[in-house]
Amino acid sequence: MRVANLISDLQRLNPDDEVVVAYWTRDLADRYVENRTPLTNDQWQEIVNEVGSENIQFQEVGDLIEQLAYEKTELLDE
Repeated sequence: MRVANLISDLQRLNPDDEVVVAYWTRDLADRYVENRTPLTNDQWQEIVNEVGSENIQFQEVGDLIEQLAYEKTELLDE
């Protein structure tokens, strides 16, 4: 989801309502997979597309992003 779309969605809500919001960024996904090459914009877009097409439980989203980031990056030379 693009940030602009999220902002638009939130602006339609009553500012006094309570909501639960969770989001992941490419930087956060990179932190999940230490000692690996950083995700490229294209790799991150693939992850966003794949996560968006999954019918998964809320708790599983972070695990799925971590798994996909591992699959799409390479170990760094040490």
